[in-house]
Amino acid sequence: MPDVSAIDIEVANTEWMDVSPDFTPQRHDFSGEVESTLMTLISRKSTTNNENEPPRDGPNRDTLYKIRPLVQHFSAVFSKAFTPLQDICIDESLLLYKGRIIFKQYIPLKRARFGIKIFCLTDSNGYLHSFRIYSGKDDPVTNLDNDIPQECRDMSVTAKTTLALMKKFLNKGYHLFIDNWYTSVPLLEFLHGMQTMCTGTARANRVPRELKNSKVPKGQIKSMTKGPLLAQKFEDKKTVYMMTTSHGAETVSKLRHGGQERTIPKSIDTYNKNMGGVDRIDQMLEPDDTTRKTVRWYVKLAIHLIQIAIMNGWTLFRKQGGQKDFYTFSRNVVAAFVFRDGDIPTLENEDLTRLTARHFIYEIPPTQGKLRPQKRCKVCYKTGRLRDTRFYCPSCPSKPGLCLGECFEKYHTKESL
Repeated sequence: MPDVSAIDIEVANTEWMDVSPDFTPQRHDFSGEVESTLMTLISRKSTTNNENEPPRDGPNRDTLYKIRPLVQHFSAVFSKAFTPLQDICIDESLLLYKGRIIFKQYIPLKRARFGIKIFCLTDSNGYLHSFRIYSGKDDPVTNLDNDIPQECRDMSVTAKTTLALMKKFLNKGYHLFIDNWYTSVPLLEFLHGMQTMCTGTARANRVPRELKNSKVPKGQIKSMTKGPLLAQKFEDKKTVYMMTTSHGAETVSKLRHGGQERTIPKSIDTYNKNMGGVDRIDQMLEPDDTTRKTVRWYVKLAIHLIQIAIMNGWTLFRKQGGQKDFYTFSRNVVAAFVFRDGDIPTLENEDLTRLTARHFIYEIPPTQGKLRPQKRCKVCYKTGRLRDTRFYCPSCPSKPGLCLGECFEKYHTKESL
């Protein structure tokens, strides 16, 4: 397993450096460098020449041509860095994009609803091991038939997608969890023959007709078997169909909110515990989404892959006992990118400096991108207010933004803010 405590996850072909746990640079201090570094990384890994791009209406067209090297790089890195444990899941993620691209998808149950669909294979902790970007059903480069056994080429698209992601995990005793978009009888039977267990929710039109039409009282379960395959109908607030090759008809007791006990199939219990890996990634990345509305789709997708790489690094870091939260870990990675030549600033004791040295307030100088830049006032932020200011103190190590007058005085005279 890689030494992710030193942040050496291979996001780029650069040497990573240790970053002190208490290194917390101000966002405005290197926001321009971050953008420049990301663009340099994307340019270095996306080395395609537009003049060599195959004709878009030709037999060798590649919809993802502009970022194909980057996609191949991250696919190799993610699968090499960590081997997942027994329980894995497949689900789709949707990267928000409302521009015009021929492979844009609409998924009403996703938060983004419109965007670029990415099929992901993760473990239950959220480490993304492999992925496939949906680029249209007629894209010859991403044709599913290229990555699945020949005897499976007559299966449904959902089954082919699952098998393409699972090609490195067959015949190894893994337990796969999938939702009702993927689950089907032929898929589960094939996986069982390849020594791979599978549990998933199912759609009503994919279960036996006798099971679908059966009358089941609320809170009760009806099960049917076909060889190693178990199909179940569970009446809860809604009707839930399950298929599994891992469980029998066992049940477990669970407490509802309020202390009321209920009985559910064991297949549902294990499904709920292991199916959330992709949703966990989306939840962690959504608050710090760095992509912008105006960027081209391939730049947005490239930045998203870099964010997933950082997320994977943090997941491995936590597996080794690391205690940093994702936000702090991400800032350390960004700092290692920006100051990769070794010029990582060491911050002095902020309290000692701000209370003893001589301080003068200055207007924040203009930058290349902003004529009148602003910073968040540190004193206002400590009191629960969000206020930007045009002034800062260049003498303090962190160069904090401070409102003119009371905030500047309080910051340099009060021990407790």
